[in-house]
Amino acid sequence: MRRQRVPAYFRSDVGHAPHRFPSGTLLVSVSLLVGGMRLADVLPMPSLPRFLAGKPVTAAVWERKGTANASGAAGSANGLTAQISEPDLSVQDISYGATRAPLWPGVSVLETVADDGRITVVDPRSRAKIWDGPIRDAHFEYTYISARQTLKDSAGRVIWSDAPKLDLVFDRQIDGNSRLTDNTGRVLWSGMLAPAPMPSAPRASRRGTTYTMNFSGVRISGVNGYCTVVNDSGENPEVLWSGTLPPRPLLLMRASHRFLFCGRVPSALGRQDQSLTIRFSREPGSVTIRDTQSQVLGKRSLDLLKMDTRIKNREGGGQVILPPQYQIPYGRLHRSGSVLVTYHDRAGQVVQKGSLVRDGSHFRANSTAALW
Repeated sequence: MRRQRVPAYFRSDVGHAPHRFPSGTLLVSVSLLVGGMRLADVLPMPSLPRFLAGKPVTAAVWERKGTANASGAAGSANGLTAQISEPDLSVQDISYGATRAPLWPGVSVLETVADDGRITVVDPRSRAKIWDGPIRDAHFEYTYISARQTLKDSAGRVIWSDAPKLDLVFDRQIDGNSRLTDNTGRVLWSGMLAPAPMPSAPRASRRGTTYTMNFSGVRISGVNGYCTVVNDSGENPEVLWSGTLPPRPLLLMRASHRFLFCGRVPSALGRQDQSLTIRFSREPGSVTIRDTQSQVLGKRSLDLLKMDTRIKNREGGGQVILPPQYQIPYGRLHRSGSVLVTYHDRAGQVVQKGSLVRDGSHFRANSTAALW
């Protein structure tokens, strides 16, 4: 048999002794590959819902065991969509309850619960009721300034506020005048730095008692209670202060009207001082229910909680009117199987898609469109 010529850059005999690939190694590799393929056919695969359209699921997922979870905590679906549905599932196997969502996503610790024309604002940490009344009267002003949150009702009365006791605050004015204070207001360092640069790509990370914050040219880092504050805005890094703090301190860095907070409500992207006007209303909507083969099982009317929001930024005084957002009532499937659900507003526009999945006592409500 005539040998095929191999290019020099693939050969191992250029300038060296001849080399051959060990036939034993090849035989072992092929055996392991074939054995692994056979083993995969024998071992049970995880009983997770499968993709239906090849698109990842990235919004709310609730996992229930027995009864519904009253907290309504949201997480990530990690690609879970639906399992094969029971052939005899129907619309009657699905029930809908109250809507439950954050007052303002990503920042506010408050939660709203709406049912039967009424809405309640609660603090889930203490279960204290902040406000309760008809949805038509649910108008609020919410401010978030330097990690301090305040909620006012439609009459302008403060009905709730939350101001964390900060262990360390770095404040840099636009002209460069800066200072560092502790939780008693005592000045740990003050001086003039370069005029505050735009806080591009602010970062905050924490793992246990190890944390790092980078904001406006200054870096705060700590391990097990020992903290260092470094000015990185110049050519040569300068240590502004070092000392001890609680192992898991609450930290705040400010530059003009922007800030970065590392604590109970962390902000990984930096925040602006903001004032929001939030108005809730009740809107008739509908849900279309399909099986996993996309065959329509039925359609049902249901009320959506609509939220209209205006955001006023303190920096520049601009105002943004956000598109209407919707909170979807909590849906529950009472029999094993899966159904696909599509929610529509009054005009018939799709506001959210998802699936309801039950496997015995385990239940998931997966969403393929964000609530906000």
